[in-house]
Amino acid sequence: MLRLVFPGTTSSNPKGHFLAAISWKLVPDFYFPTDANPLIKAMHQMSKRLDISDDGNVTVVRFKDYRLIDEIVIHTATQELIELVSNRENPKVLINFEDVVFLSTALLGCLIRIKKAAALAGTQLKLCDIEEKIYEIFLLVRFDRVF
Repeated sequence: MLRLVFPGTTSSNPKGHFLAAISWKLVPDFYFPTDANPLIKAMHQMSKRLDISDDGNVTVVRFKDYRLIDEIVIHTATQELIELVSNRENPKVLINFEDVVFLSTALLGCLIRIKKAAALAGTQLKLCDIEEKIYEIFLLVRFDRVF
């Protein structure tokens, strides 16, 4: 990954030096160690929204968040799931909703995108342990026929 920075910028001096003429350069990401910058470290921790484990011949995915209502959380989890179902050697993925209590309707559309990506990659995708109130919503939008 490359970052666009002011010349003179370091991880200990992220603002860099004021210059008479503004100039930029591309710097490889390894110039910014995550331990040196707490903001970057927090961003790396936020990017992981899923717990992924292999249980025999099935990859089990659990959400780290119990409330899937934040747009950024949903987007990040969706991207991670699409990567998982597209690039996974294991053709069976189980999404466990065990700890999810609330979810946004935006997640419903994202689940369809994930299902399409899984179908293109030849991955079998299933959902399990869905809370009763959330399952009622899934029935209303006929997700029981999709998954």
